[in-house]
Amino acid sequence: MTSATRSSWKTLPPPRRMEDLQFDATFDRKQARQMMQGFIPEAMEDKWFVYYADGWLKFHRSWTGILIYSLRLDESPAGVRVAESWVNREPEQYTETDTDRDRQLVRGLIDALLLKQASPIAMKSLELKIPPPVVTLLFALLMWLTPSLGPPLGMPAAIRIGLAIALAFVGQGISISGMVSFRRAKTTINPVNPSAASSLVSSGVFRLTRNPMYVGLLVTLLGWAVYLSNPLAFAALPLFALYIHRFQIVPEERVLFSLFGAEYAAYMGRVRRWL
Repeated sequence: MTSATRSSWKTLPPPRRMEDLQFDATFDRKQARQMMQGFIPEAMEDKWFVYYADGWLKFHRSWTGILIYSLRLDESPAGVRVAESWVNREPEQYTETDTDRDRQLVRGLIDALLLKQASPIAMKSLELKIPPPVVTLLFALLMWLTPSLGPPLGMPAAIRIGLAIALAFVGQGISISGMVSFRRAKTTINPVNPSAASSLVSSGVFRLTRNPMYVGLLVTLLGWAVYLSNPLAFAALPLFALYIHRFQIVPEERVLFSLFGAEYAAYMGRVRRWL
C-alpha cells in the first residue's frame, strides 16, 4: 500500500484559528504503522486526505484541501500516544463548533480510514448503483412470473386481497415516514449518494429501525407475494433482503461511519438494521 505524503494531494496551509481538541488516545505499534501510512482518496465519496509528516498526523478535506485536524504523535512504551491535538476553528473553512463531536469524528476517522476497523469507502460493482425502488420493481416483476412455475397457495380471494392491500399500505407508510424524517432534517433522500448526507437522522421511525425505507419496501413486496399467493413469490423475499443488505445497506453504513464517526457507531449499537 502506498503511503500518503504531503505532496500526494493538493492541500491548503494551516488555518490561523485553531482550538485545542483535547483528544486523548494511545495506539500500539502495529496501529501506529497503519496510521502513519495515511489515507489517499480514490473517489469523490472519499472526503478525507490524511498524511503523516514530522510527527504530525494531518486530516484534510479532500475536496477543498482545508486542514481540519492535526494530531502530534509521540512515542510511548506501548506504541504511540496523541500528545497534542488541534481542530480548525476558522468559520469560513469549518462550521462545526462542538468539540465533543469533533473528538468523536476524529476517532471514527482513525478507525475507519486508517485502522480499517470499518472499511473505507470503496464503491464496488453493484454497490449503491441501482436505486432500491428500482430493485423492488424488478423483484416484483420476477415474482409476477412465478405463478407459471408452480401451483398457487389455496388462500381465499377475499383474505388474500385484503391482506395484500393492508401489507402494502403498512409498507408504504413505513417508507414514507422515513422520507418525511429526512425532509424535516433537510438531508438527502438519494439512496445512491449517501455521502451527501448533512445530518444523522435518529428520530421518529429511525428509533425503531436504521432503514425504514427498505423495511417498507420489503413489507410492500410481502403484500405482493400474498396477492400472488405462490410459494416461489415468497422465496424471492429473502433474496431481496440479501441484495439490499449487501449492495445498499452495508455501503451506506461505510459512508455514514466516515461522515459521523462515533455518533453513528453509537446509533448502530442502539437500533437494528431492520427490526
